[in-house]
This record gives sequence, C-alpha cells and structure tokens, in this order.
Amino acid sequence: MRRIETLFSLTSVLLIVFTGCSTQDDFPVLRGPYLGQKPPGTSPKKFFTDELKAAMPFKYHFLPAFSQDGNKMCWAHDGEKFQIYFSETIDGKWIKPYRPSFVSDDNENSPLFSLNVEAIYYLSFKKNGYIFEVKRTGHEWSKPIGLDVSIPPSLGRGWFFSISRNKTLFLELWKDGKPNIYKANNINNKYKQFDMVQFEGGENSLEMAPYINKDEQYLIFSSIKDNGFGSFDLYITFRNSDDSWASPINMGNKINTSSDENAAFVSLDERYLFFSRNGEIYWVSAEIIEELKPDEFK
Repeated sequence: MRRIETLFSLTSVLLIVFTGCSTQDDFPVLRGPYLGQKPPGTSPKKFFTDELKAAMPFKYHFLPAFSQDGNKMCWAHDGEKFQIYFSETIDGKWIKPYRPSFVSDDNENSPLFSLNVEAIYYLSFKKNGYIFEVKRTGHEWSKPIGLDVSIPPSLGRGWFFSISRNKTLFLELWKDGKPNIYKANNINNKYKQFDMVQFEGGENSLEMAPYINKDEQYLIFSSIKDNGFGSFDLYITFRNSDDSWASPINMGNKINTSSDENAAFVSLDERYLFFSRNGEIYWVSAEIIEELKPDEFK
C-alpha cells in the first residue's frame, strides 16, 4: 500500500512546471502539430524541451491530450484544484492556453479527445456525475453532459479512464486499497456493469492507468510485476480472438526503467506513444507496439 501511495505522490505531481505568460504577445511562436516539436524515433525522448518549459505557463497533471490532427491540445492544470485548459493552432500558430467555457470550479481531470466528432471527455468530481462529454461547434462549446456511469458502491473512483471507438469504457477503479482495470460496455448509452479485466493465466496484481486503443485490439497499463524493472512499468496485452486478454508483456527497456513509468496513451493518429517517467512526459514512435506484438496477433 505504501508503494502505491508513493506512486501517487509522484503521479499526482506528474507536473511540468512552467513560468508564466500574461498575454499572447508573451506566448512563444509555435507552429505545426504537437506544439511544433520534432517527432521522436524508436527511442523515447522528452516531449517538452527546456526552452518550451521555460516559455509555457502551466503545471501538467498527468499527460496532455491531442486531437487527431495534433493541432488541438487539452490538459489538467494543477493549481489549487485540477482545471482543464485548452489550446489550438489558429492561422498556423498555437494560441495562448485558456480555460474553455465548459469548465467549472470542481476538480476536473484526464481530458481525452473524441475519435468521431469534435468533443472532449473528462473526469469531474461533481456531485452529479463522474465522466462528462462536451462538444464543440465552431468556437462554441456545449454544456457538459454526464455519461450515465453507475459505479458500484464497493468500488472507488480512480484518476484514469480510456474510451474506445464504440464507447466502451476502461477505467481504473479501487477496491480494498488496490487499483485494477475494469471494463464497462455501452448499452443504450448506459454503463451499469463493471467487470475486472482478467488476463490469460489468471495473472492480476495491481493494474492502473489503462489505455485502450480505438478498436480494442490492445490495452496498455502500469503495474508492478515480478518480471519488471523494479518499479511501476508499462505493460501491453493483446486481445485474443475469443475477446479474452493475452498474458501482459513488459514493454521492455526502451520504455521501462528503474523509475516509475505510468499514464501511457497512443495519439489518435496512432503515430506516437506518450507516457510519463518520474514526472517528465516522453514520447516515442508507436512502431514499438508492432515490435512487441506476438506473431499470432500479426
């Protein structure tokens, strides 16, 4: 339990601290997808250069999310509360981040861009919901609409969730002080049944921070296991033809170290894997997923 608390003291502070900008004139000129950063190869590299850190004004709680074209970005800023900020390119340049109109004074976290329409999903600790969706028309945001998610009283809410193309939810939920990954199918726009994800061979320890790819072909998560590198590592499991999940594969020493690796996701264009390592955001070519895929899944 103490080890999990240590991870949360790290991921809760999965922060990149930036000095402030007060006007658009103070904001750096950034052009191109993904804040104009040079794409990575097959070795992970830090996403935020020292120059970019010095120029941007926010603390990032967990990871930023990008739209499918890489030209929109949202994230949870860690201030007195977790609050969502948004930026995008206009006339080819990234604009200064701002709080969009749908945000509230509640703790709000883990934003994700939708695959199908210009929309964002995010967590909110409002009294009347948990996961919310907002849609955008032009530059106008809709009011947040809560998904009909009925988590059983025996399970505690986690910080992470992921959603597939057909709106199946994969969530980090807690029971008896331990996180695991649960799946909930979208049935008539309701999420009523939550089943723990089981792996081939019955191997379950503690699993957290799930990412499901859009067609539910593979699942990435963070865990401590006997075959790891000594701390929280990233693992990947591929879906079998009978819809069960294969035994998890450690993502190897290109990704994992003796530090904590956590909070992975693949960009919506499926080109890059993002993840955190001890509070720093890294990215790497998503080709590494194909390299890890067993022959029977190719």
